[in-house]
Amino acid sequence: MSSPRLRLDRGPPGGDHSLTPAREREVTHLVDRLFRTLAGQLTAGVVRILGPSQIDLAADVVQETMLRALRTWPFHGIPDVPAAWLMRTARNRAVDLVRRARLGEESESRIAHHFTSLVDDSGGERREDTLHLMLACADPALPVDAVVAILLQAVGGLGSREIARAMLLPEATVAQRIVRAKKRMREWPADEELFARPIEELAQRRDVALRAIYLLFNEGHNASEGDEVLRSELAREAFRLVMLLASVPELNDPAVEALAALILLHASRFPSRQGDDGSLILLADQDRTLWDEALLQRGFHHLTRAAESDTPTRYHLEAAIAAEHARAGSFEATNWDGIVDLYGGLMVLAPSPVVRTNRAVALVLAGRVDEGEAELEAIADEPGVSRYGWFFATRGWLRDRLGDLAGARDDYRAALARQPSAPHRTLLLSRLARLDG
Repeated sequence: MSSPRLRLDRGPPGGDHSLTPAREREVTHLVDRLFRTLAGQLTAGVVRILGPSQIDLAADVVQETMLRALRTWPFHGIPDVPAAWLMRTARNRAVDLVRRARLGEESESRIAHHFTSLVDDSGGERREDTLHLMLACADPALPVDAVVAILLQAVGGLGSREIARAMLLPEATVAQRIVRAKKRMREWPADEELFARPIEELAQRRDVALRAIYLLFNEGHNASEGDEVLRSELAREAFRLVMLLASVPELNDPAVEALAALILLHASRFPSRQGDDGSLILLADQDRTLWDEALLQRGFHHLTRAAESDTPTRYHLEAAIAAEHARAGSFEATNWDGIVDLYGGLMVLAPSPVVRTNRAVALVLAGRVDEGEAELEAIADEPGVSRYGWFFATRGWLRDRLGDLAGARDDYRAALARQPSAPHRTLLLSRLARLDG
């Protein structure tokens, strides 16, 4: 299921064809935001009734619903209640697809009733549906990476390219894993009563769901493509999902609390991460008075609850790193030695090129420049690094800092070749222009 970012080539026959670029952008932005917030709910509704074996049908319902909105709203206007319009359209499309799949009149009736109740309910949210969808997909019989990719697609609404960037994998590899996993899921009985099982029986699947939520937030916190630094709707959805887990005593544990803390501590800095012109503002240049104090306090509250565990997870350590930044009165006053130690622990629990790159930066800022430089050079040959554009941007930053201008130019160009988002591209181009100037 790809994000529905399509151009609107023509409207429906007889419609208002006075489509302006501004109107198109308004509709595309609204549909994209609603897609992120409703994709999981719509998918969960279909899967709950027809079973996980029909997740492809559920994905088709969501995709076609959003595409129809993109094709009709610019010409007929945005509905008064867009979410209700999407629910009604999803209901009709789901019934149509159920008929084509010849799944029986009973399935048609249950689908229609389910979506009608979603439209009529003032709350709209069916918490158990989304939880069960996450846990249904997180079957231990399926490869973990494939499950994470399916969750990001079904619950988070990410496309295969976005998932590939999040997982530092080739897009073809991600797509292949999703196809294989869904093929196995189609072999599950359509009448499987997974959604009828008590949630506590599925608690062992929580860790895989947490990983997917973590990657979903990362994409919201640092958009891998597009024109924005942030994709706030993804960050909000990630927080909503982690709090769904936290709301069920059988599913909540210190790892869940730690991920909630991590999300909140990072989200508190959102107001300072993007300039009025859409530019990326790095941590060293951020106005800390803009940080959201309420979110910071909530983050520290969840971090305290997470500390009840004697066995820290990657989320504990990353939240602790975010807390060090939050406590510092300025960039220069940051406890960089403590952050280096935390990244060292993270290298034991969850080693990756991303963690090693961030640790190298912390080493440099702690005054251990030679160690940081050696660390970056050691990372260069790791699998996955060739797809991680920020590694090249980071090494370019260090080479620039050390006076190796030719090496810095090469790295900045290598980072640009990885097709970063527009704000990252602007930052890299400005650095190249300074070197060339």
